[in-house]
Amino acid sequence: MSGYARAAMTRGSAILLGALVGATLAFDAPLLAQDQTPSARGWRVQGEGGQAFAPASQRFAEFAGAGLARDFRLVSHLGGAVELYPLLAIHQTREDHLSRETVPAVAAALLVTFTIGPPAGAWNVRMDAGSGLFYATHRVPAQGSRANFFDQGGLWLLHRLASGRRVRAGYRYVHISNLSLLGDINPGLTFHALALGLDL
Repeated sequence: MSGYARAAMTRGSAILLGALVGATLAFDAPLLAQDQTPSARGWRVQGEGGQAFAPASQRFAEFAGAGLARDFRLVSHLGGAVELYPLLAIHQTREDHLSRETVPAVAAALLVTFTIGPPAGAWNVRMDAGSGLFYATHRVPAQGSRANFFDQGGLWLLHRLASGRRVRAGYRYVHISNLSLLGDINPGLTFHALALGLDL
């Protein structure tokens, strides 16, 4: 993919995310008035972690993170989610390809969600995908950059407890790279991850 195409794709993503934020703010108040479950009123704690499978030089890298997230229902089964990760750690191979290091990082992402099943039902299935920004204290991966994009996509199973709060577990595909826009080279890291969440 050419640099021009990558830049155009990134600008398009930014416009889409901005539109989603605007729609979220516009639709949030009336929807919250209709749905006063704890999950509609507040945030959830969320954690995820996994194993890298690409590139080959980093296939034994791992990551784990903990943070806060909030869902926003937009229209019917379509919604959005904001995820904030103040605690992230990447365990990766150094440039010498022999030793390993743990790199602290932070990230924030905005995702589009699609939920299957009634909003107030006991069980739901949810798909999500989105992107955000990632910043680490050292380069991630070791040949990459400190600043990266944080792309995620996944499939969740949600269960509503008697209290109205929901617990959730799912699979996440996580990709961390700079798209050659935030750094000179773009080796990237891609993970298979397990994610868990609980409404506050």
